[in-house]
Amino acid sequence: MNPANNAVTADTKARVGQIWTDVLGCPPPEGDQHFFEDLGGNSLLAFQATVRLREALGRHVPLKLLFTAPRFTDYTARLDEECAS
Repeated sequence: MNPANNAVTADTKARVGQIWTDVLGCPPPEGDQHFFEDLGGNSLLAFQATVRLREALGRHVPLKLLFTAPRFTDYTARLDEECAS
């Protein structure tokens, strides 16, 4: 894998982790932690997290992404895939 891709992934994980921590009031998420089941998220918090991420990245992030990939590692990977395309 290209080192630049690793940096993007690390940056994405850091941004998403900080936003989830702020919105959910939880320790930084890691691994396969589930936004809803493990971290106590709900639809309103999902919306808030998505809006904050849109602002942080300066681009559209679909709300449905959090519902189709609610685990931290899956969400950040899918977000990176969307950035690359």
